[in-house]
Amino acid sequence: INNMSCNESFSASLRFFCEPKKSQLLYHSWKKERATWWRKLSINRPGRFILEEDGFDDNKKFNNARIMLSYNNHKEVVEDISYSKDNNGIEKDICNINEFHTVTCSSHMDKGVLAYLIDSYQCRQSSKPNSKSIDEYKSLKLHPRLTPVKAAILIPTTDRTHILELAQYLTKKLNSAEIFTWIECSQSMEESYRNHDEMGTLFCIVVDDDTIKYGDIKIRHRDTGLQEQIHLIDAKLCIERDLQNSYEHALPLDLQE
Repeated sequence: INNMSCNESFSASLRFFCEPKKSQLLYHSWKKERATWWRKLSINRPGRFILEEDGFDDNKKFNNARIMLSYNNHKEVVEDISYSKDNNGIEKDICNINEFHTVTCSSHMDKGVLAYLIDSYQCRQSSKPNSKSIDEYKSLKLHPRLTPVKAAILIPTTDRTHILELAQYLTKKLNSAEIFTWIECSQSMEESYRNHDEMGTLFCIVVDDDTIKYGDIKIRHRDTGLQEQIHLIDAKLCIERDLQNSYEHALPLDLQE
């Protein structure tokens, strides 16, 4: 990982040392693998991530390709991939073969973060209760693997010890399953929902008096805005199931090429 402090640029590089007869196959397959990786983490517009190449020439010592984010008639490089036959300056003792080629990919981490923020930003509309007016608000539809906060547990702003204890129990249970969760006191559930949509939080879980009486909680899903009521004990399994379905999101065939 390199930090170019003058421009506040961060990059992560990975280099493969391989036998000449296998190097071209690795280069071409790695280009597709990396393009697919970038696209799979975009659940909104995966076609924005484009693989470009300067025309492969086996007679050249260097060949380069890049993965670009295309938006608003502008392109930004998020990763460079290179193939080199020239191993001058590379220590021979780091590789077990005398003659080798290299395949290198360098991901621009700062541009990658910006790319997914641009890709996930949305303006959503909702109608106010008992009103015909349409309200617009912002939403960050990040891929579940990129979302820092997976779930927020919302409790009413009351000094109800039992509600807080249940919320703490559920938080501990979800965090132990690596589903990062926090607790928040909410005066207005609708306002909290919107705030968490802007943050990209996947699930909002309401723990209230019904939880004390019946053990029921309400889970709101970020992408659909729909709520379901389930028992507190089933919360972990329900969220794990939804996350797994999201992680297995498949790209259209034309974007896997």
